[in-house]
Amino acid sequence: MERGTSDSEIKKLLDEIATTYNCKIWVARKIGRRWAYIDGLKAGKELFLPAELIYEHDNIGVFVEGLEISQKDKVVKRLDDYFRGREEVAGELCDTRKNKG
Repeated sequence: MERGTSDSEIKKLLDEIATTYNCKIWVARKIGRRWAYIDGLKAGKELFLPAELIYEHDNIGVFVEGLEISQKDKVVKRLDDYFRGREEVAGELCDTRKNKG
């Protein structure tokens, strides 16, 4: 899978989730004990609410703001469906992206 293709697929999924569930969602990678935002992989409006880590796959994490508790399982399932079988995507994000903290 080409690098740009995986980025655009993830971005499209994030946009769909943010629009459907009226939340902010973004992808980060774990560096040691800290999480670093991956530039360009976010969607939704800033809500100034506490962030919640809702999904982890390898060293990739997905955070949300403003997601209703009743919708969490649906979003987690969509993320799991996307990342399952796409280990190379998580690997690419961990290894080659420039991150902003």
